[in-house]
Amino acid sequence: MKKNLTKAFIAILASLMLTTTFTSCGDDEKKDPETTPAVKVSKSYTINTYVDNARNFFPPKSYSSAGETMIVAADPANENKTVNIQYTSQSQPSWGVHTFTNVAVEAQDNTYRLTGNGKAQIASSRDGSIGTYDTTIDATVKDGNITGEINIPGVMGGITIHINPADFDDVINQ
Repeated sequence: MKKNLTKAFIAILASLMLTTTFTSCGDDEKKDPETTPAVKVSKSYTINTYVDNARNFFPPKSYSSAGETMIVAADPANENKTVNIQYTSQSQPSWGVHTFTNVAVEAQDNTYRLTGNGKAQIASSRDGSIGTYDTTIDATVKDGNITGEINIPGVMGGITIHINPADFDDVINQ
């Protein structure tokens, strides 16, 4: 009888140990940290652009440029809640170097809206001197592509750089 109790005790103890072992494994799984919208849109984008001018100093949809680069990077100084954007115009004439910091990123479904202010450094067409101008960006990232506008109100009465406009192919083939 003592052997049967010992065997029963060992069997119960063994089953308790196995149950504890199997239930503790579920808590050991590592969970991915939550990715902020700013991190989700961070990458180097290839963009196509053309320019419009509010005062019609040149024809609409002028100075098109294909294959430019826009870099969007989450800002770790702001806990990856905003992005910094760098864009250097390659068109001729060049519309300068644009730097945007602390750009807000709003997420809705799988679409992200980027809005913010920055500075553009643009060389004068007259003497080549560099001027610094306020600039804004309003862009959307969807399916890995970026579209939108950069506005520079202080140049020629207002310049708008269109980022990946839907009609770019039609404009560049004119």
